Amino acid sequence: MSLSQSPHFDPSAVRGRAVEAPKPVSFTVKETVCPRRTQLPPEQCDFKENGVVKQCLGTVNLYQLRDNFDITCNELQSVGLFGRIRDSIRKRVNRVRDAIGKVIGYVGDKIRPG
Repeated sequence: MSLSQSPHFDPSAVRGRAVEAPKPVSFTVKETVCPRRTQLPPEQCDFKENGVVKQCLGTVNLYQLRDNFDITCNELQSVGLFGRIRDSIRKRVNRVRDAIGKVIGYVGDKIRPG
């Protein structure tokens, strides 16, 4: 999976602050249309329609920027509470639409001159 833009960090922005303690980070990444091995900058890759979305959480030590970070990314559920509600409403609207269509068809058959 090729992912779009990584978070940018400017170490000069934290000078004078306590940077030794690990800091929590949280960000979301989304799959792009660029292949994993592409040499293009992430900014030039469009997001893939219905691409994988991951929520990433972890800690970084701002004092040791060159070290590895402890970050875990997990795929977000594609259908959460709002997705289930949306799907339920769509099903009900479709049933009502189909029922109205049947009634209109029945009434139309009855009022046609024979």
